[in-house]
Amino acid sequence: MKVLVVSTFPPLRCGIGKYAFQQVKALRADGHEVEVLSPKPTASHYHEDLRGGRVRRIGAYARKADVVYLHFAPDFYYRSARALDVARTNLAFRRLFGRARNIAVVAHEVTVPPRAGWRPDWRTARWMWKRAPRVIFHTHTEAESLQAKLGVRLNAEVQEHGAHFAPAARESRSDARRILGLPDDAVVFLCIGFVQPHKGFDRALKAFASLPRGAARLYIVGSVRTGEREHVEYFEALKARAAQMAGAGVVDGYISDEAFDRWMLAADRVVLPYREIWSSGVLERARLMGTRAIVSRVGGLEEQAGEDAAEFFSTDAELAQVMARAAGVGAGSFEAGHADQGPVDVKAIMAQVRRQAALRRAAEGDGSVAGTGIGSRPDLDRMMGIRFATPVLLPSSRPRFSKVFTLGKRLTWRIVHWYMVPILDQVNAYHDASAKAIVGLAREVEELRSEAARLSELLSAPERAPEAAPPSP
Repeated sequence: MKVLVVSTFPPLRCGIGKYAFQQVKALRADGHEVEVLSPKPTASHYHEDLRGGRVRRIGAYARKADVVYLHFAPDFYYRSARALDVARTNLAFRRLFGRARNIAVVAHEVTVPPRAGWRPDWRTARWMWKRAPRVIFHTHTEAESLQAKLGVRLNAEVQEHGAHFAPAARESRSDARRILGLPDDAVVFLCIGFVQPHKGFDRALKAFASLPRGAARLYIVGSVRTGEREHVEYFEALKARAAQMAGAGVVDGYISDEAFDRWMLAADRVVLPYREIWSSGVLERARLMGTRAIVSRVGGLEEQAGEDAAEFFSTDAELAQVMARAAGVGAGSFEAGHADQGPVDVKAIMAQVRRQAALRRAAEGDGSVAGTGIGSRPDLDRMMGIRFATPVLLPSSRPRFSKVFTLGKRLTWRIVHWYMVPILDQVNAYHDASAKAIVGLAREVEELRSEAARLSELLSAPERAPEAAPPSP
């Protein structure tokens, strides 16, 4: 059977792209012929800009497939959140669904406008989803919620989030901790994944601060998926706060599937303090690896997790209590006034970090290591965000001779791929090695900066007067 998967795809850093990659592997293992159409440049077979009215282009690919799995997230298909732009894209989807009845929409994230009959975005959303041939959800909660918001009945089905998942690491917990350099006897809490304000990792830090000192460890492992200023500053604020807490640590960087599952194996509890979400791939991998989770009651997480594999909370105070029970200790003082506030005050913490950095640079002088500017966070983020070079075969958009030109491109690629692929591999390997080397240098520079600051403090401290010698007998 010919299957088309419409989704982002590796090497793009995207949770939905990872999900689609695992789905493609499972489908191919079952003997299906699978191709991938990506709305962004990736290692897919085809790449098209599918935003706005261009979603209709999927129809040309759908005619050549028996089944189409269209992975849905607003960022992939909508140009903006303005009502008219949303309505235009909704109508394009409605037309696509009417013509391509072999499409199954995998609903990862669906944003529904406020319910009002006069709003074009809400009314067209009803028309769009009502016309969808099949809509696949990961929980009944998500399906019922969307149908209630739209006021329509959908041709909905529920498929387990981890239906295509397979473990990437199989060590014992002790071996996983040894490889990661974690203490074998500590209670380890883990927050892992792309760092964004709605993930609520600051809630986990706040709850962890209420535990007795030395009772457990908390690790935040992940990276910022995009270079959005809000996300970058949020992550910097998390790192600043964790640096002030004993037992808390941040591992900054994109990690492989093997390392991701190894962290899962090493943890006693995976903490998902999300403020909003539909379903979670992190939670599904925790279930797959047999690690118990602490889960916020949002979206469909409670149904997805199941009572046997997770503990649930609604407020920040409840999160502190659950973490205290998991650590085998009593929760310390947790100020009720701090509970259920919004995200951490990024601006205040970043201002404090900048003031401390300015004071340190002033103490070190202009000729110090801190003045080199090596490894600044924005520069590193831009460098690590450079996509790997991948062959992209774009079908012809010429109406009359599209099949002929597309066939010509395929034949040309078959002729030159033996020469081009090794070059692309070499370019990617050089980029990967360079990126790792620069990150390593940046870390060493940061260590030198810290050491220089420590020595500066020692040198500037007033000398102590020598103590009087005891009288001789």
